[in-house]
Amino acid sequence: MNMTDKTNVFAMKTRSSRKPGPKPGTRHSGMFRRGEDPRRHVPDQSRSRVRKQVEELCKEHAEDAVEFLSGLLGDDTAPMKERVEAARQLLDRGFGQPVSRVLMASVGEGNQSPSEMSLDQLMQKAGALLEHQGDIVDEQ
Repeated sequence: MNMTDKTNVFAMKTRSSRKPGPKPGTRHSGMFRRGEDPRRHVPDQSRSRVRKQVEELCKEHAEDAVEFLSGLLGDDTAPMKERVEAARQLLDRGFGQPVSRVLMASVGEGNQSPSEMSLDQLMQKAGALLEHQGDIVDEQ
């Protein structure tokens, strides 16, 4: 190796060993700090105030929106896909959206959670539920 090769190797070692950024332990703007960040914290009072303002704006424009959707529903030149969506939106707002959660009724005796049941108990419950699949139970 000649002298220039040795200096190149030395230069490569010093460049690769030095990491970019501040020295370890020094504070800098990108550090995580404990506690709440005042730039991100929004008090609950201002959230509820903003929510009320948004609700009021929506109520002001609700009548116009319903008129627009009903006009779109009656427009024969509008694409069928848009008319169906307008009808769906009107029905959802008028009669409420269908319930999208599953209510599992306990059939038989015992009120164990499914995680506490054995496989045989789960199979019995599933069979009992399948027998009563079409029954409507009023829970009032």
